[in-house]
Amino acid sequence: MNSPLLARLTRVLSQFHRSGTDSTRVVCTLRSRARTRGVYARLSRATCIALFLTFLSVSCGTFSKSWTRVIPRARRELRRNFLRDWKRTLEDGRDGENFHTSKEFEVRIISLRRGRERSLESARSLDEQGITWSYHDAVDGLDELDVKSLNKYAGRKKRTRVDATRHIPRSTLVQLKRAYDNAKRPSHAIGQSLHERLRFGCYLSHVSLWRRVIRAEAPLAIVLEDDAAVSSNFTSALVLILHKLPIDWDVLFLNGCFKKFGPAFADGIRQSRGGLCTYSYVISAKGAFTLMRRATLRSEKPIDHVLDGEILAGRLLAFHADPPLARTVPKTSTLAY
Repeated sequence: MNSPLLARLTRVLSQFHRSGTDSTRVVCTLRSRARTRGVYARLSRATCIALFLTFLSVSCGTFSKSWTRVIPRARRELRRNFLRDWKRTLEDGRDGENFHTSKEFEVRIISLRRGRERSLESARSLDEQGITWSYHDAVDGLDELDVKSLNKYAGRKKRTRVDATRHIPRSTLVQLKRAYDNAKRPSHAIGQSLHERLRFGCYLSHVSLWRRVIRAEAPLAIVLEDDAAVSSNFTSALVLILHKLPIDWDVLFLNGCFKKFGPAFADGIRQSRGGLCTYSYVISAKGAFTLMRRATLRSEKPIDHVLDGEILAGRLLAFHADPPLARTVPKTSTLAY
């Protein structure tokens, strides 16, 4: 294990556990041993990271409540920093052919039927530029969820949480949702189940759109959730960006949150090293197929965490539009959970 890698591990550790004197001492010991004996240079990178997480667990306390928050964040950052050769990915993309399509693209707005009036801002921003768009019916988490979809796309823990409110009528769930929105939280079990139902409805909405892209053999799909509005130069900027992307691109984020930028790929495009939020993105047919093949099956994660995980694992080639080509309109989404 080389000294630069240890230095980066130390920085990640200090970021997530600044008061951990013991863990810092352990990393310093590893650094000195790596220099003198070269023992850790023979270990695999995965083994070194596993050792690091073990030290982090000891420093945080295995049974403390902070464990469940600190370790997943640390693991994501470790994967982001060490398990992907971002420079090689960027160079390969620049050396290959550029993407090109002569087909006109259409924008899909994911929205619930019962809340179409709340997506007027999204529709208005597209109509002003003469952009063709259509609604994609979202799955309502308050409705009775399809058992087949639940078994196929939800993990065991997710199914258990959803089942906690299976016996509750929809009218009661609507009332609980209003109380939930007003921060008058129902009981922990009911509130957690309601949150999971709404989140899974959003999950299925994106998955069904990806399936539609594959079946229609479309080259790409522009996906907006109903709280997103596009920029005034959306069409011209997007066409330029698409023709600069490598031929094997998977996802282009028009905006997002907690974005992890890499270097500039081309003018108006930056490499994506992950991030959250799926309110505005473009997905290619290849990207949709990659996600549908394995990532979405029996998952415990929200849909944006699925995308983030696939980017970190190297299975999705993703980019960010810079500057962003979309923004959110506060308190207008029907998909909020």
